[in-house]
Amino acid sequence: MNIRELEERLGIPRANVRYYEKEGLIHPARGSNNYRVYTEDAAALEKIQLLRRLDMPIGAIRAVQAGEVTLAQSLERQSQLLAHDAAKLARAQQVCRALLEEGVTYAALEPARYREGPLLTGRAEP
Repeated sequence: MNIRELEERLGIPRANVRYYEKEGLIHPARGSNNYRVYTEDAAALEKIQLLRRLDMPIGAIRAVQAGEVTLAQSLERQSQLLAHDAAKLARAQQVCRALLEEGVTYAALEPARYREGPLLTGRAEP
């Protein structure tokens, strides 16, 4: 399978395929014409694609592939990071809603009021 066929089959842009190769996540064979052949890499790319959709870093995927950590360990870590990010986004959304409800204008915006408050830090008010 050449890179064009791979792009069509998996919907992965050519630049991403090349990047994953550069990062050592895939290792395409070379045909008699010295072109890359991705037949063996298609399954790996599907796995990489799924893990990237989970925002798993390339380094973490590489560590799983190398057997340095288990997939379960990496997924547990990623789940914790996503939970933290979700909480952070929820707090930011609360600040947005509060600013909208208060009708604050840019000129009247007091960042200190929101920067250190419970809405952004996750801390309860004293």
